[in-house]
Amino acid sequence: MLEADDLDDAADLYGEDMPTPSDYLSARQKDGRPLGADALYR
Repeated sequence: MLEADDLDDAADLYGEDMPTPSDYLSARQKDGRPLGADALYR
């Protein structure tokens, strides 16, 4: 069984702020074209 003491060398992970769904659904792709996912969501 894994104990918390066994995780001494584990990485310290931190959470990141997530964008709102409307922000990433209406975002542009890397090539500059609109993603279009917002139209599918509606």
